[in-house]
Amino acid sequence: MWAAAAAESPPPPADGALAALAGALRTPSPPHPAAPAVGATSVTHFPVTEADTAAAMGHPDPGVTVLGSPRIGLWFELATSPLMPDPGGAVRHVGVGLVVHHLGLAETGEEVVVEARVMHTAGRAVVFVLEATVEGRCVARGVHHRRILDGIGG
Repeated sequence: MWAAAAAESPPPPADGALAALAGALRTPSPPHPAAPAVGATSVTHFPVTEADTAAAMGHPDPGVTVLGSPRIGLWFELATSPLMPDPGGAVRHVGVGLVVHHLGLAETGEEVVVEARVMHTAGRAVVFVLEATVEGRCVARGVHHRRILDGIGG
């Protein structure tokens, strides 16, 4: 019933940022010369420390001493870096969007393995899909958007 009703309803109006992102993904344009190849992957390992716990990051319950979602977001950003242009030259890159689905727990002392894969490139836009696992068990999945910038910094 819900699916039928949802299909009949017009989509909600998009805000400016969402519309721009959707337009960028629909507009075919060749990738920036510094963009990574679609399908390229990297794997990064992160040990869970006390500083990575939800409690250490300000969770209102100090007993939540497992990996916090904000740290997963940071690790997702960091895991894409090996696939992007080396920083410091005329070409730089910045994160412009991040979705994190925290699906399972990781405890202090465990190692989280984050795999990043280039899903899409268009112009200066690079879109990654990511998965974080502990011993093969999924902890999080997400999507990260980065943008390549020219001519800034030194």
